[in-house]
Amino acid sequence: MFRRIQSLILIVALITACLPFFMPIASISVDTVGIYDIYAAKITERMPEAGFIAWNYPNMILTGFSAALIFVGLLLYKKRSLQMRLCIVNTVLQIGAFVLNWMTVVGLNKNAGGEWHTFVAFGFPLVTAILVFTSIRFIIRDIALMHLYDRIR
Repeated sequence: MFRRIQSLILIVALITACLPFFMPIASISVDTVGIYDIYAAKITERMPEAGFIAWNYPNMILTGFSAALIFVGLLLYKKRSLQMRLCIVNTVLQIGAFVLNWMTVVGLNKNAGGEWHTFVAFGFPLVTAILVFTSIRFIIRDIALMHLYDRIR
């Protein structure tokens, strides 16, 4: 399983898909209230007192589902066509996760009326989409190689 390059790429994609749960995506600073951090699963307050504000259910569900799809696609290394289809769906989901992150940050900033800053984890869905797309190319190459071996036999 780990001898194929697409499996290694999918492992890195799985790591980058899970990191927004532990790293802040963006922060909103409101002058009179404080600073809020937005994660993939929750919204917390950093200043004046650190604490939990609310769950971020849409981002949590979409990010968790796409990470689960990467993991399932990683385990389906013998069924290459199904693995490729899951990777195509996952690429679309990752682009949707990036758009949802953007909409969440802009929507919360509109309600709070503060200044927002993004962090590195904001772009991780795009990085994951690029990695999954790269693994699709290697899966297609692997399928073509298997068809070539079948023709030779």
